[in-house]
Amino acid sequence: MPGVSDASVEVAPAGAVAVVGGGVAGVSTVAALRRLGHTGRLVLVDAGAVLHDRPPLSKAYLAGTATEGELGLYPAEWFTEHDVEVRQGVRAVALDPTGAGVGLSDGTTVDADAVVLAQGASAHRPPFAGVELATVLRTLDDARALRDRLRPGARLVVVGAGLVGAEVTATAVSLEVTVTLVDPDPLPLAAVVGPEVAGLLHADHAQHGVSVLRDTVTAVTAVSEDAGGLLVRLAGGALLPADAVLVATGMVPVDDLARSSGLLLADGGGVVVDDRQRTSAPAVLAVGDGTRRRHDGVVAAPGGHWDAARLDGETAAAVLLGLEVPDRGAPWFWTDRYDRHVEVVGDPTAGTRTVVRGTPGQGPAAFLGWRDGRLTGAVSIDDPRTARAARRLVARQVAVDPDVLADPAVDLRVLLRG
Repeated sequence: MPGVSDASVEVAPAGAVAVVGGGVAGVSTVAALRRLGHTGRLVLVDAGAVLHDRPPLSKAYLAGTATEGELGLYPAEWFTEHDVEVRQGVRAVALDPTGAGVGLSDGTTVDADAVVLAQGASAHRPPFAGVELATVLRTLDDARALRDRLRPGARLVVVGAGLVGAEVTATAVSLEVTVTLVDPDPLPLAAVVGPEVAGLLHADHAQHGVSVLRDTVTAVTAVSEDAGGLLVRLAGGALLPADAVLVATGMVPVDDLARSSGLLLADGGGVVVDDRQRTSAPAVLAVGDGTRRRHDGVVAAPGGHWDAARLDGETAAAVLLGLEVPDRGAPWFWTDRYDRHVEVVGDPTAGTRTVVRGTPGQGPAAFLGWRDGRLTGAVSIDDPRTARAARRLVARQVAVDPDVLADPAVDLRVLLRG
């Protein structure tokens, strides 16, 4: 695999490892190393003041039903009990890709036999005037700032109706906030879940009282300060008064450390890795949202999902210790909005036929992508059992009859048994 090292360093069980980034990918790497028998020095570096999980920021934490103390991937004492040195509030500013030392913003250096980059991604900010007046939702500080503005009767403009934008919209509605959702795309997420499911989910916003603007004249061109709040200007000239504006238009890989160290990057950013999380430097692996995976010479689109980042960390730990890499299974992610729990496995849009299981809108349902006798993916709505079975059917490439898939009386686990 040209450009990516096929001879990544293996550390002895007592070797030193530095992990840069305390999100799910970084913490998963640390936890897997200890679980798999690593006993050497293990340092976790994170620029934030609090190690926290990210999915609750747009839901339970924003709604006030989860405290900051409940956001940790592991309790604080876990790191002490497992002899993990946590260096918080400092940034990694230098990386030696040959010796694997990491220089920190406080002037100290962490010496290590291997480094795992897990810096993740930052929120994308569109280039419209006044974008700095809007907030994003990527960190705990972002969530604190947004939560302080979401009072009953407040006016929130959400720019971007993807996963984060939709989740925040639903949470804000539950807080009696007046929400306007702006996205020129008439069917956000259609490329991921298919047009039928995308239409069903997007229609929920209007049904919950959200003003949905979704054509090109509603694209945001500027945000400015106004007496008592903000003004959002649209391409058609309309002005939307707001108490808060959330920009939720995607992510940008954080790759400055990799770039300054000469690691191979993808076009558009992101550290290029192979299926074993190896970078172009033998002593450096990379995991999570800041990476772009290359397979058979093709660089994949960014993933950006929680479970994929977790699995990256487990893979990196196994590679560092010279162990068998765990099976990742079929891709999977979830989202919660209003009263719906949605899970997506595999690639539902890759099928030549969509099999509908259940009755959408009247109870648990699933939309299953089927092609050449096998399942390509699934979207379940309030039907986690089907999602779990579908994930295994996709991973194992089990032959399935579409008429059987469509029958909710059939337990899909039976198909897994042949």
